[in-house]
Amino acid sequence: TSTFEAPLAARYLALHPTVFFDDVFVPNERVLLAGEAQYAIQGVMLNGAFLRLNATSSGPAKADMLVGAAQLIAEMNGLERIALIRDKIAELMIHAETLRAFGAAAIQRFEMVEGVAVPNSLIANTGKYHATSGYHRAIEILQDIAGGGLITSPSAADLTSPLTGPLVEKYFVGAREVSAEQRLRVFNLIRDLTSSDHAGDEAIATLHGGGSMAAQKQAVLRGYDLPRATAMARSAAGLDPDQEASAG
Repeated sequence: TSTFEAPLAARYLALHPTVFFDDVFVPNERVLLAGEAQYAIQGVMLNGAFLRLNATSSGPAKADMLVGAAQLIAEMNGLERIALIRDKIAELMIHAETLRAFGAAAIQRFEMVEGVAVPNSLIANTGKYHATSGYHRAIEILQDIAGGGLITSPSAADLTSPLTGPLVEKYFVGAREVSAEQRLRVFNLIRDLTSSDHAGDEAIATLHGGGSMAAQKQAVLRGYDLPRATAMARSAAGLDPDQEASAG
C-alpha cells in the first residue's frame, strides 16, 4: 500500500491482539485479588477510570484531524465560505472541544485513593461515551463535506498514466491553484480516515476500546448522585414534608 493512496494505513499499524495466559505462575506480590470478590467492582471502577480517561484524552487528537481534513477539502473544493459547510465544520469543532473539556475536568477533579490520584470516574466515563457516540457522526460529517469525489476520485495509476494523467490533472484541479495531485491526496486521507480497512479498525477500537458504551452507562449509573437530583425534583414539586406543612 502506498502512502499516496493510504497515507495513514501505509505508515501506522494498530494491533489489537488476544493474549492467552495458559498455566502461568503469578507471584503472590503480583496478585491483586485472591478470593476477595467484594472488592471486584471497586477494582473494575478504578481501572475503568484510567482506561476511559485515556480514550477521552486521545479523542481530541482524532477529532482535530477530522476538523483539519474537513477544512482542507472544503478549501480545495472552493466551498469553505458556504454557510452549510461552515456549520458542519463547527459541529466537528464542538465535538473536539467537548472531548477536550471532559479530559481536563476528569483530571482536575481527581480523587485520591490510597495515595493514588485517580481520574474522576463519572466524568471520564461520560467523556468516553461522548467520544464514542460522537465519532460516527463526525465521520458522516466529514464524508458529507468531502462530496462524491471521495469515492470517484482517480487512483495513483490514473494520475501517472500517460493516457489518463493529463485528464486527471485538468479536471481534478482544486480552487486557488491547488493541483490535482494535492486534491487527490486529501481525498485519499479522508478515505483512509473514514472508509478504508484502517478506518473500520479505528471505528471498532473507538467503540470498544476501554469498554463498550453500555459499560460507560453502567459506570455513570453507579457514580451519579441520583439521590441529590431526586431530592431537587421532590423539593421543586413541593413533595418535601416541611414544604407541605408550611403550605398547609
